[in-house]
Amino acid sequence: MPLKKPSINAHKCLALSDLGLVLCYVFSMLGCLFPVSILNGIVLIDKPSGITSFKVVSIVRKIFGTKKVGHAGTLDPLATGLLPVLINKATKIQELIQNANKEYIAEFKLGLNTDTQDITGNIVNKYEGKIVVSERKINDALLRFKGSIQQIPPIYSAISQNGVRLYILARKGIKVEREKRNININRLDLLDFDTQFNIGKILVNCSKGTYIRTLCEDIGNYLGFGATLISLRRTKTCNFDVKESVTLNSLENLKKVGKEYNVVLPLEKVFDNYQSIFLEAKQEKMFKNGRDVKINLNEKFMYSFFKNETNFLRIFNGDNVFLGLGKYSSKNRNISPYKILV
Repeated sequence: MPLKKPSINAHKCLALSDLGLVLCYVFSMLGCLFPVSILNGIVLIDKPSGITSFKVVSIVRKIFGTKKVGHAGTLDPLATGLLPVLINKATKIQELIQNANKEYIAEFKLGLNTDTQDITGNIVNKYEGKIVVSERKINDALLRFKGSIQQIPPIYSAISQNGVRLYILARKGIKVEREKRNININRLDLLDFDTQFNIGKILVNCSKGTYIRTLCEDIGNYLGFGATLISLRRTKTCNFDVKESVTLNSLENLKKVGKEYNVVLPLEKVFDNYQSIFLEAKQEKMFKNGRDVKINLNEKFMYSFFKNETNFLRIFNGDNVFLGLGKYSSKNRNISPYKILV
């Protein structure tokens, strides 16, 4: 009995079936190459001197082939060190990282004041006499700047006043009054002082919004000689250390061998110091829909939780997938979604 000629519909079904197999194979391969979970993460870059933070973001965006990339805390072109670069959903936690305390190693030169408060600017004042100062006197001066203080931000900064960036006004020669801002200097240590060249090195741990170049100038002015920043390196921010970072050259070399994703940190890494909660399926659905989740925490957990001095919790589902951050209310015994990251 002769075989029947397949109908047009049969041909279509076969074609679609073959296409489906091909697409399944292609997407499975892409899934191996570009794991979805890895595309949402943080890359710690050791920023070199001489380029802007925006340029770093541009380079990282090109390496990973994704548009949604940002950074958490601008470093001036002069500065080097730790710059967290956020990829895709990691940009949702930008503010949380920016608000964290930061640590720097800074070098300043006594006897100079510049218009930018760092060595890249024009000299506006130079101490003509001989600078004689002991480490003890410098340490005494540093005590004046520890704790909660007020600081006038530099005119060459990205702060907006009446909708205009201050550095734009500065370049036009327009002088404006800047309001003092409250900052915290948690730690301020003199690491070294070179009496031959009048160069000091300090370690600073400070709150968001602190300008280290302004701090250096204020210290120099307090000593009576003036000072300007000559180098700055960020060593810590949030839970991250510059020792964990990679240079742009290293990242580009990893890209060449297909290993650039090895340095992408998961979102939950930012919140390592927060307690973790694992939700059941029904609770997970409520959390992802932005609804409060009723939950009872045991006494041992509560003690550890409040000892951390934060009411944030890391939220996971039963499969250990990070869902986001929640805020716990001991009064209502529930968790309110704060940042949903899935």
